[in-house]
Amino acid sequence: MEKILLVEDEKEISDLIAFYLRNENFSVITCADGHEAQVQIEQNSFSLAILDVMLPDITGFDLCKIIRKKHHYPIIMLTAKSEEIDKITGLTIGADDYITKPFRPLEVIARVKAQIRRSTQYNGSDQNKLIVRELELDVNKRKCFLQEEELSLTPIEFSILKLLMERKGQVVSSEEMFQEVWAKNITRLPIIPSWSTFETFGKKCTIPTRSPLISKPFGGSAIKFNTKNRPFIVRKGRFSWD
Repeated sequence: MEKILLVEDEKEISDLIAFYLRNENFSVITCADGHEAQVQIEQNSFSLAILDVMLPDITGFDLCKIIRKKHHYPIIMLTAKSEEIDKITGLTIGADDYITKPFRPLEVIARVKAQIRRSTQYNGSDQNKLIVRELELDVNKRKCFLQEEELSLTPIEFSILKLLMERKGQVVSSEEMFQEVWAKNITRLPIIPSWSTFETFGKKCTIPTRSPLISKPFGGSAIKFNTKNRPFIVRKGRFSWD
């Protein structure tokens, strides 16, 4: 049975969503605040989370970031705000969908089923594959595909891509990338990541009809990974697949 985390401080709304979900044979754990939710996240394995943006202690955005540090299951943001910037914020930090109040319960159910189905299709069927937009990484076979065409990557480049795809929506510090990529691939003193490394890497991953996958805007103070709405950015020694 699929288990869903529902974090909503308005009891009537929480009870309504939980009722419809349970009627569809989902197991539901409800929480009224971020602290309670964090306890449940540590103690349970969920298939999906529904997070209200406005919570008594922390925001749903904060909770989304906490979940994304360790988990990859779908996240649906639930809010009374309809501003475009709020939707963009939620999707940028790792949420998969956004529902604005007031809503129809059946719409919530439909979106929950769609997200779980998609997650199962891309992740559940093969836990050793990472997929972000046109890029697919087969961890076991150590192969990378861009629009179904295999790319030739060095061990370092493969490790960089794997780390960033695993941490989608998170910022990775240069020190962490140093330890996770360079220190694990060579035994001698690791080389600090340089722009040329990412430039070469970006050319390999670029779709010919699009702008370069990795660029260096802002007078060289950043490196940007351009995959539609999923940019990879390096600023002040911090890396992220945004």
